[in-house]
Amino acid sequence: MKKHKNNIYSSLLKYLLPLRYDLEIKGLDKIKTDSSILFLPNHPALIDPLIIYSQIGNLYPAVLADERQMKRPLLRRLVKKLNIITIADPLKDGISAKKSVEQGLDKLISTLEQGKNALIYPAGQINRSKQSSISGKSGVFKIIQALPNQRVVLIRTKGLWGSRFSYAYSGSAPKLNDWRFIMKILFMLIFNFLFFIPKRKVEIEFVEAYDLPRDTDKKTFNKYLENFYSLAEQKNTRIPDFFWQGNTPKILPEPKNQHKSDPNEQSLELITQVKTLIKKLYELPKDQELDLNSSLTKDLGLDSLSLLELSTALENEFGQAVLNLESLETVGDCVLAAAGLLNESEVIKEIPKAWFKSSKNTRLTIDPKAQNIPEAFITQVLNKPDLPLTVDRTTMKKREELLLAALILSKKFKQIKGKRVGVMLPAVPAVTPVWLALQLAGKTPVMLNWTVGEQNLNHCLKLAEVNTIISSERLIERLKRSGLNLNALPVKWLELEKLATTIKIKDKIFGFIKTKLIRYNLLKFNCNKVPNEAVILFTSGSETLPKAVPLTQENLMTNAKDLINILSVSESDRILAMLPPFHSFGFMVNVVLPLSSGLKVAFHPNPTEGGILNGLVKDYKLSILASAPSFLGNMLDKAKNKNNNETPLKSVRLAFMGAEKCPELLYKTFTELCPQATLCEGYGITECSPVVSVNTPENAIIGSIGETLPSVDVAIIKLETLDTGTLERVKSGETGMLLIKGKNIFNGYLGTQTNPFIFFEGKKWYKSGDLVTMDKNGHLFFKGRLKRFIKLGGEMISLPQIESILIEAYAKHQDAPEEGPVLAVESSGDETKPEIILFTPLTLNKTEVNEYLRNAGLSNLYSIQKIIQVETIPLLGTGKTNYRALKDLIKNTN
Repeated sequence: MKKHKNNIYSSLLKYLLPLRYDLEIKGLDKIKTDSSILFLPNHPALIDPLIIYSQIGNLYPAVLADERQMKRPLLRRLVKKLNIITIADPLKDGISAKKSVEQGLDKLISTLEQGKNALIYPAGQINRSKQSSISGKSGVFKIIQALPNQRVVLIRTKGLWGSRFSYAYSGSAPKLNDWRFIMKILFMLIFNFLFFIPKRKVEIEFVEAYDLPRDTDKKTFNKYLENFYSLAEQKNTRIPDFFWQGNTPKILPEPKNQHKSDPNEQSLELITQVKTLIKKLYELPKDQELDLNSSLTKDLGLDSLSLLELSTALENEFGQAVLNLESLETVGDCVLAAAGLLNESEVIKEIPKAWFKSSKNTRLTIDPKAQNIPEAFITQVLNKPDLPLTVDRTTMKKREELLLAALILSKKFKQIKGKRVGVMLPAVPAVTPVWLALQLAGKTPVMLNWTVGEQNLNHCLKLAEVNTIISSERLIERLKRSGLNLNALPVKWLELEKLATTIKIKDKIFGFIKTKLIRYNLLKFNCNKVPNEAVILFTSGSETLPKAVPLTQENLMTNAKDLINILSVSESDRILAMLPPFHSFGFMVNVVLPLSSGLKVAFHPNPTEGGILNGLVKDYKLSILASAPSFLGNMLDKAKNKNNNETPLKSVRLAFMGAEKCPELLYKTFTELCPQATLCEGYGITECSPVVSVNTPENAIIGSIGETLPSVDVAIIKLETLDTGTLERVKSGETGMLLIKGKNIFNGYLGTQTNPFIFFEGKKWYKSGDLVTMDKNGHLFFKGRLKRFIKLGGEMISLPQIESILIEAYAKHQDAPEEGPVLAVESSGDETKPEIILFTPLTLNKTEVNEYLRNAGLSNLYSIQKIIQVETIPLLGTGKTNYRALKDLIKNTN
């Protein structure tokens, strides 16, 4: 082998790696290095790139590497020095990865053309099993097609399967940036006195591929590589960590495959639709048989970019996002993706037992002395720091761990300019420490709703004076793919994934020390730095432009204390968080309740994925659901369609509904599927933090929105007195305008928006704009928004009443959509001669529709004048019907 200029990095690795690895190098001395070489190694573990580089670093190969891996603190400084070409991963980065991959391959080809060396992993990822899987990958094949005479040296590494740097160790990808992973490595070095670490035998063989099939198809080419690497297969081998444990290898079982639902349980119609889509997309013969077990890579030859194209087609056709392309392996997986069940397979190796550890007899309380939510959370940490608080399918965080994350992030957030910071995140565990960190940094989080569109988002940013938005790469990529032009927003984006790579070891150590000092009450938490303005939310914008609603610490804690007390929430309760945190009820569940009371919360970012939500409820034994009726309805539909008799919702004891009126059919279905549980409908308004009234499990009445919370006062005012200036209360059982008073009520909108307060009986009340009645026992009954009434023939006509009757009539229609409302009712808006218009995806007869209204006892004034057929009823991100969009549709139709 020809001598080259010494590489200090490879020399250092040659010295350090033998401390743990007994390396046997074969064939390298036979490789001539006087011309350009393309090195192709297998990838059994994340440590093998360092081992290989220690041997060929003197050849200075250009290396194609995953940009996510190279952004890690210990690696990102080496990118330029080691001639590393970073590319995005299509399996994780979505459609934006395509251009990055193509550019990376072009750079690598250019490097080889210049007579230099290069290295690329044919598999494109770390091994998921002891076999190297290359079928379907196209990167190396494209290079050889472009450079048919290129010298190729294959590298076969054996001995690392079972290493803590491999998938075999935990059944998932090693988390190199996890401080606990790093600490374990340091402990191993220290307690083995550096030089006595048990050795793992690793064999690296270099073979020049003279017989590489260059003039062939991709499938044959990749099979050749797989056959070569197959000789490196080994069992899951664990080596002791410490010298006193000996040096005898231990053979362990292979990591289990992720659990997936059976695609055969899905309808024949859906299976046929998916197969037809795949055949059309890849121009397969119509009569070609596609088995559900057919591999998308091995049998159909799809590479990462093709899988990306397929996932996008599935999402467009069936409305279900594929969160992880690595789970899309077979035709059957495509069927599960179309049914919204594929992502439920993304489970952690084992649900931690600590998640279920609790006491049924321990009631949750909120520290009455706490001046704000962060201070209430510190009390929870001091009382029981090791109790779990947040969880999703990939990770679980205890109270103390969440405090640590917030303290570390708060140092970064202090550097953000301005007193308010936008937060654009779905219902994910990260939203809780992000909110807490912003508060500890002295900032007010502004929760932004991305479903309102670019114009409304611009309006919200200007109103709240936001210059920076904290979000995630995955959400940003998905929103861009959906057509939302985020680049047009006048803000700086702070992506959490990128932010994580800037956190230094010293930041983590200081955060760790501070957390321990707080935990053991050696450092008092300074609550005076926490802003009184706890959050800014926005009204839904279903009828007008969104209004900015600032809520104080007192507003939110008053509401949280009421809810925790009247619902008798205990330490054993676990709540499902699926509503986005820009939704006032979602914010209460995602952030306020868990932080202030210690209520355990399980997150899922998409409230429309009923099957996945059911799986989360079942696996994590969730006892409380908080949802909008449409989302719960979808969950019940998925639960109802299970072939076995066991419901996934048997752990549920309470389900709380808000955001829209709960249909009677939903009550009935819920009772049938969850006889052990109680469905409690409530009523809330963003301006009220948000809950005003709720049914309790002991006294729930179908159709009622419950009794008012202990801290809330209400008055129901006669409509005809609103314009006279002399307000009067209605008599018992009569309908009137709801006025609300209490410490949970906000102090007024941001900007120039007129504030909705009026004086009555010498006190200031919030004017809700909603019409209600109250029975003799104090139960409220929602009658609709005043804006959702029109005046016909001198009578006030309730559009929600018409809508409710017709939904009940057509909910089980044979063509009713599986998800979303079956219809909506709106008026033309012409005050002189308003028309009542029905929107529906169904083909309905106007005479028949009005007959239903007559049979329900409504007068002829309650008649549909026009039916507009739409593909789907537009919804807001909160699950409410978007009446503003319907108004626009009426204008466009006219």
